[in-house]
Amino acid sequence: MYTLFNNEPVSRASNFTFPLFSYVKDALNKDVDRWIAYQRSGAAHCRSNHLLVKLLESINVFFDGNLIGYRAAVEQRTALFTGTFHMTSSLQKGKPFSPGVFYGEETFEIIIADDSDFDLSHSLEVWKTWQPVRVLAHHRSDLGIESLDGLSKSEERGMAVISVNVPMLACQYQLWRIEQKLINPQSVKNVENFVMQYPLTNAIYSHLDVAIFNRYTRRSMGEHCGKSHRQYPFVRIRIEDKLDNVINTALSRFKTNRLPMVDILRNIPAFSRVDMLEVHRLPETPFTNQILWALVAARLNMTAFLLHLRDATDNERSLNEMNAINRVLIQLDSNKALSGNLPGFVSDYFTLFIDDFIRPYLRA
Repeated sequence: MYTLFNNEPVSRASNFTFPLFSYVKDALNKDVDRWIAYQRSGAAHCRSNHLLVKLLESINVFFDGNLIGYRAAVEQRTALFTGTFHMTSSLQKGKPFSPGVFYGEETFEIIIADDSDFDLSHSLEVWKTWQPVRVLAHHRSDLGIESLDGLSKSEERGMAVISVNVPMLACQYQLWRIEQKLINPQSVKNVENFVMQYPLTNAIYSHLDVAIFNRYTRRSMGEHCGKSHRQYPFVRIRIEDKLDNVINTALSRFKTNRLPMVDILRNIPAFSRVDMLEVHRLPETPFTNQILWALVAARLNMTAFLLHLRDATDNERSLNEMNAINRVLIQLDSNKALSGNLPGFVSDYFTLFIDDFIRPYLRA
């Protein structure tokens, strides 16, 4: 599962086109732009005990204006900072968060501490667009737009996997502080304002990409999609029916053409990325036993969707991927990566999901 598609070349243009998705994407972009503007126009802030707030307050690295040097210093201490908060990385297994830090009571979460490189050129011009918080997987299939502050409500329950690029988060915070001092040196906003208005708000892009993919999964398996009950300070454009039309058309084409798994992902357009292959790319990290459970968790839904679609269409392609999934399951059983030192409800979730949605479809 976690070994699939990591070495595939950068996503190419899809073979299939879905003109209606352009309408969906444009409408969603307009709503997201309005949401971001609303979030940053006032004094929006998250709670003072939010994990990102505590993480930033713990990064005791002096910033002298040299962003490159500051990033390097934070990178060197990322494991120290994140270990205190039980985040998962290649060096430490961490622990699940329940209730979720980002999605609240409906979920348990695995939070990965990431220190992948990122471009610092033109940082003064583009730091507001950085996305240090990236959602790799979650349980929701509605198209609600909201800040992932742990206070949202949903009728869907499950698991989420979130990656936090700690050096990017720290650099974004320092650039925000510079701007705040220039705007009004007498009244600088606090870290709770920053966390809500930038990293949490910008996470909506990866959240919606995953939500769209979850909608594909629900429709493919004949399940109902969730609904958002969020109230907005503006009138939203209704796009759920149009997106579902796109999904139904895509699923019909997949059943007719019987593509390899990787090409199925390449042919599902995403909201903020090129396609769903890019959406499901994992953080660049060594595949150690400590982080294995988080990477597998991030790929469970994707794997279940691809296996179910392959079975439903009698598609005999992607045998290499099937063998890779089988090898991973053997490895997981051998080293107890999904059960050892984990709470019972978490290991039970993994066991039930794999037994219900993955093992039954692993036939040649």
